[in-house]
Amino acid sequence: MGEDSQGNVLLGQGQYSQMVRFSHGVRTPAVSWVWGGASHATLSMSPKPLKSLSGIPLVQITAGGDHSFALSLSGAVFGWGKNTAGQLGLGDTNRRAPAPVDCLNLKKTVLISCGGEHTAVLTKGGVVFTFGSGHYGQLGHNSLRDELRPRVVGQLCGFKVTQIACGRHHTLAFVRPSNKIYSFGRGEQGLLGNGVKIDQSVPLPVQLPGDCWSALKPSLMTKHIGVWKKALSVILRRKHSTHL
Repeated sequence: MGEDSQGNVLLGQGQYSQMVRFSHGVRTPAVSWVWGGASHATLSMSPKPLKSLSGIPLVQITAGGDHSFALSLSGAVFGWGKNTAGQLGLGDTNRRAPAPVDCLNLKKTVLISCGGEHTAVLTKGGVVFTFGSGHYGQLGHNSLRDELRPRVVGQLCGFKVTQIACGRHHTLAFVRPSNKIYSFGRGEQGLLGNGVKIDQSVPLPVQLPGDCWSALKPSLMTKHIGVWKKALSVILRRKHSTHL
């Protein structure tokens, strides 16, 4: 997901689909366009308007392997596409059009990240929900079961999570003020940063160098954290694209 400097354009990219959202001010309804080829959503080889989201103020659009999400200004969450592992959080079948994830309506969602077949949601209070495929432990629930509806990652309760990012089969969470990164899911190629290549079904701290944060002056630390947060999604998206 990306946004231009004036906040008028939102971009979303998945394995098979692309999305763009144009907003020309409060007097002109915002319009979302989608394109690409996928068997689980009504897409095309050229951009088509996503009429069901027309006029709804959005702050984020994002996509995974075969599923997509949109987050409204009011905190409403809409999902569509493939749902065979529960990655839409709707507890049922695939959706060809955006459907509200009603169980998240009162959670004050601020960020959504999509993996290959799983999804992570972050609330304003720093609580993390995950759902979808748990085959590699990427949901962080100490099990390999799929979750058809959003479930709180219990191991992160009590922490102030401020950023989340999903790779194809793994998930990362950034915690303030401890400045720790927690990882869980598939461990191939050292993606979890724990020094080994095994899967992990609960969030554990990434093994960063001891002087990773201490080398920064307090005045610079906030700046570097902000840069890291923006770069993290880009890095994971590249890894995600590489492994697809």
